[in-house]
Amino acid sequence: MEILIYNILCLLARKKVVVYFLYLLGTVAFISFTYKTGSSLFYHSTKWTTFLAHEIQYHEQRTHFLENKCKNVNIHPSSKSIKQNQILNYLGFVLQSHSLFYCSVPKVATRTLLTYITYLHIRDELIPSLTNNSISFNTKYFSQTFPDMMTNTSINQFFSRFISVLKSTNNTKIRIWSIYINRALPHVRLQTRSNLSLLSSPSSIRAIFVRHPLERLASAYSDKIGTLKTEPQSTYDKLRQKICQKFIPIYSLPNQKQLKNLCEKTIPTFVHFLEYILTSSAQIDVHWQPYSTLCQACEIKYNFIGKYETIDEDLKLFQVKLSLNTIDWNVENRFSTGKTREAYRSMYSNLSKDLLCNLKNFYANDLELFNYRFEDYLETSQRLDCPIRTYHRFPI
Repeated sequence: MEILIYNILCLLARKKVVVYFLYLLGTVAFISFTYKTGSSLFYHSTKWTTFLAHEIQYHEQRTHFLENKCKNVNIHPSSKSIKQNQILNYLGFVLQSHSLFYCSVPKVATRTLLTYITYLHIRDELIPSLTNNSISFNTKYFSQTFPDMMTNTSINQFFSRFISVLKSTNNTKIRIWSIYINRALPHVRLQTRSNLSLLSSPSSIRAIFVRHPLERLASAYSDKIGTLKTEPQSTYDKLRQKICQKFIPIYSLPNQKQLKNLCEKTIPTFVHFLEYILTSSAQIDVHWQPYSTLCQACEIKYNFIGKYETIDEDLKLFQVKLSLNTIDWNVENRFSTGKTREAYRSMYSNLSKDLLCNLKNFYANDLELFNYRFEDYLETSQRLDCPIRTYHRFPI
């Protein structure tokens, strides 16, 4: 009996030791996990703070560079002159809730940036105003374009679903520009605003995103002219045919009808495209017109200048400026480019010096105001000396 009691006490003692041991082991594991997690959070927090500080400083340098280039241009735009500028009113977007003016330069991540603005406009301005109808929108457009999302749901529920799709990686189904071409969300357009104080307020964000002029031009050609679309694009189909008709000798074809039929399926060369837009009214198209003119670079004091060349970093900082959660908006997954930079650069490899000089003069303001080198898109890095032509110089 005594031996049995002794064995039981020994077993309990061992179990107690085991319990204490497990408790000690758990405590050590918890402390270790907490330390590692804290260290990781501190590391990432420090890294993020350093990144933001660097980006803010970098953007201030860009802003000061533009200010210095424009300081000799004594322009004080009035509300009247801005309202009369049709192109600026077409490209300009206002987000009152975030004190933002954004000039959307085509072929410079415009779809991504307008997705952000559309999301914030609906979330922070439109949905809160639905009860008192203080902001208008085109109900008919949304019901016809998104019938599945509109079925058996309230307007509030629809827009909540809509912005969820905007945030998702599946948002390519939403054609952002179509929303604004059809005036579905008119309140966010500059052309609908009577109060333009945002354009001069020191506390507002005045944003523009730019791109090397030659890469933007090559991208516009590839998208609008160099590809036969399955969907009709009447403006660019007609332009493509006009270029074709100008550079294909008519005398080699029996009649005008054959020429027209041939040009319907003909993609003009990049050289012919350049020669045409530099010598005709086609140069005023917003996809290749200089953005220094489109967005009035010296008239509007832009204080946020993003660049396509540093788009990932610039979009992250832009998200911070707009109080968007950078984790929810995965920049890398939602932004992509059509071709590599090397592919665009190769398109300029066989151009004549005269044509290159015409381009250099045409984009002189873009190059100078936003610190781009024309020669960066040439096979040789040597400076291309060109005679000054009669293209628009300062003031813009």
